[in-house]
Formats: sequence, structure tokens, C-alpha cells
Amino acid sequence: MAEYKGYSVNEIRFLPMGKNVFDTFEEVSHFILNTLPQRGGTYYYKKSKMNCAASTLVLFQYDGQLIGSAIYLATVQLEIPLLMDDGHLYNGYYQFAPESIQLFTEPIYASDFKNIDPSFTRFGQGAKIIDLEYLNPIINLIDGNKNPIKIDVAITIPEEVSTLMEGAKKTITVNAYERNPQARTLCISHYRAKNNGRIKCEICDFDFGKIYGEKFSEKIHIHHIKEISSIGEEYEVDAITDLLPVCPNCHMIAHSKTPAYTPDEIREMIGKTKNGE
Repeated sequence: MAEYKGYSVNEIRFLPMGKNVFDTFEEVSHFILNTLPQRGGTYYYKKSKMNCAASTLVLFQYDGQLIGSAIYLATVQLEIPLLMDDGHLYNGYYQFAPESIQLFTEPIYASDFKNIDPSFTRFGQGAKIIDLEYLNPIINLIDGNKNPIKIDVAITIPEEVSTLMEGAKKTITVNAYERNPQARTLCISHYRAKNNGRIKCEICDFDFGKIYGEKFSEKIHIHHIKEISSIGEEYEVDAITDLLPVCPNCHMIAHSKTPAYTPDEIREMIGKTKNGE
């Protein structure tokens, strides 16, 4: 089994991105390159088109061509549909590994893919499953012929967190600020011990394990109290004093302005809401 973007790939899928959601190529490109990473790899859907294993390589399909890819981690079905800013209700979301998300500089056309799989005919509207035997040729096609887009933008990647020495720019699909997973491990280990074996949001106390089951207990974001993008250079991070486990909601609120809201400011917001102020 081949590895890609640090994951042992279990399946390969095409995920159609319809023109009823993205009117133009510019819109879908912006979604892949900016919105999706900034959401921490969360891709909301109205109706799920995929039921696949974790570590699936998903190829984003738009207008009869493949335009990008990401590593799929999980599907979350919401109990109550979520009303988004676009006025539509969404019933759940796919979780992608943020560091794996990329937009191709050139689309992969049906003719390109037919060179890999002679039985392939065209791109349809279903979430097509691709035989795993074609993984290495697909990776070679992506990495060999479709170079990553290089845009000098510092993006916030909520799920891919902190580094012992961090801030060094590293080209993934854009110039992001490099992060080392050791810091995430140290941060979670510290707060797990502090909370008697539990992992929860250190701002609002939300506990993924209690709500969704233990296998989701570490689905927590790690918030940089000192924003990497504001430093712009490599620095030594303290996994306990510089980082904080937070839920996606509190993380989104924190980064709703620059500089970010502090944990105490968000706790004050929550307190005022609970008190009806």
C-alpha cells in the first residue's frame, strides 16, 4: 500500500463538485485553496455522496475534470441540519486532512486518466471508486505533471497544529507556516492529565469523547495563543503555554478578528450569552 501526504491510502474516490454550488472555476478554486483549509478541512454537504474508509485519496471533480485532491478522514452526519450563511441547510460534513489539500495548476482531463485506466470513459456525477492498483500512477500524475500552486499566503490550519520549532515557511499547496505534530502531542498530553484523562475545549468545556464516543475524543483543535502568521519567522514554541486545546466553534470565534480574541474574551462572551445579556 502506497503512502501519500503522510497517509497510507486505503481507497481512491472522485468527489463531484457541482455547478449548482460553485458557479465558476474561480469559485471552486477559491474554496479548495482558501475556504477548505481555513475551516480545518471541513467540507459541508447537503447530501452525502461518499461512504469510504479513512485515509481515502479524494480527487475533486468539477466540470468534467479533476482539479485538486485531499486525504479524507471521516464523515460526520449532523443530528440537526446546519443553516449556513449561503441560506442552505447542510446535513453533515466530510473531514479532510488540511495539510493534504491541494489545487492542481492544470486540470486532469478524462484523456489523462484513460492513460492510467484504459477502461475509464468519462467523469460522471457519482462519487466514483477507483481501483487501488492505480494509486501510484495517479500520484505520479499529480506530483509529476501537476505542480502545487505557490501563493505567498499565510493560512490558518486548525487541525494541523503546532511545532517545537515553527513558523518556517514550507510549500504544501500554498506557502503555509510549517508545524510539527510533536507539539500537538505534548499539548494534549498535558491537558489530558490536567483533566483526569479527558480531552475537552479549554474555553467552553466541550468534550468530543462524551458527546460522540471515545473514538472521537481527540478530535480537538489546537489553538496558537501567539499567532504564527503574526511572527513570520521560526520560533520555539512552548506546547503548554503557547497552545490550547479548543473546539472548532471556539477556534473559529478566536480567529474571527486579527489579532485573535483571547481565551478570556471568548469565555466572557459565553458567560454573557448564558446569563442572557
